Amino acid sequence: MHFDDTGEFGNKAPLPIDTATYERGSFAQLGEGQGAVMGSRGGKRSAGHQPMDKRIVALIVVGALVAIALMGYLAVGVFSAARTAQNVSDTVEKMAVGFNESISYRGSSYELVKGEKGYQLVEKSESGDGEQVVLGELDGTPVCLVLYDGTLIVPENLKDGTWDVMAYTIGSGWSNLMGQDGEPCGGTGAITEGQLESTSLRLVIDGEPVSIPLVW
Repeated sequence: MHFDDTGEFGNKAPLPIDTATYERGSFAQLGEGQGAVMGSRGGKRSAGHQPMDKRIVALIVVGALVAIALMGYLAVGVFSAARTAQNVSDTVEKMAVGFNESISYRGSSYELVKGEKGYQLVEKSESGDGEQVVLGELDGTPVCLVLYDGTLIVPENLKDGTWDVMAYTIGSGWSNLMGQDGEPCGGTGAITEGQLESTSLRLVIDGEPVSIPLVW
């Protein structure tokens, strides 16, 4: 079957370009920068991002300042709490009373009570039924009762004309109060007065003052 290519479609169809015609430059060529350029829908090329709204910038700045202020406030609060806790832990609880008075310490009261064989140190809970617990008996006659940093200190006069100082560490037990030389505190004479002065136990023995350091 033979097709006729001389019809309307055939007359409008592009003809092939031969090499000679191309070399003669019969066809115009596009130079640099010419040709189709695809732009935005509005017909203009986008020049970059649109500037941020000033109100949004202001909100961001205010939010950053509030966050910095809040962080500073929290930091100061934590530092103050740490310093308060340190000061509480560094505080030494201390007190001195007469031998017939009591000392309250962390929910319990401590006092010297005369029993059948002599004086006893007893503990009584300040809550509940208030039952007394005997912590130990003393060999002599106490002069005063001192609390220093969790230890109850009892200077006493012994029957043989000497004196010593006993110490009961709460939760641990009894021992002699030791001096800086590693020897038990004591000697000849009678204690007539005892009191707490700063970090020392001050006794008056036969009219003479004696200072016993509790910390060294």
